[in-house]
Amino acid sequence: MIKGNKDLALHAVEALNVGYLAFNTEKKPFDNVLVRQALNYATDKQAIVKAVFLDSGSVAKSPIPSTMLGYKKDLPDYYYDPQKAKALLKQAGLEQGAEVTLWSMPVQRPYNPNSKTHCRNDPKRLGESGGESQNCQL
Repeated sequence: MIKGNKDLALHAVEALNVGYLAFNTEKKPFDNVLVRQALNYATDKQAIVKAVFLDSGSVAKSPIPSTMLGYKKDLPDYYYDPQKAKALLKQAGLEQGAEVTLWSMPVQRPYNPNSKTHCRNDPKRLGESGGESQNCQL
């Protein structure tokens, strides 16, 4: 490993890539802002960085990478809070949850080498299918 080699110096910089979850806000249940907020609170972004990016990335707070002009570092963020997510789903009338379909890139990318790992490691939360398109329970 480069990190452990005393004869090498590793200089890491933030990349221009941002991984994100997009919603079609014109279709149920994502037409409801409470559902979108709940999914943000239900997502352990740091766990995704660790599992997918092997702890070599950082949690994005914006679609604009932190290295680009226009990035605002003082933006509020959604922190991981499953209880708050459940409360928001209840408030949105989805106390029993909802089935949704998630689509993910079917191939690896240099900026996302392990995209399916997180979903597959937590089938109870994100559905049982390991394919590109998954039916998942909110």
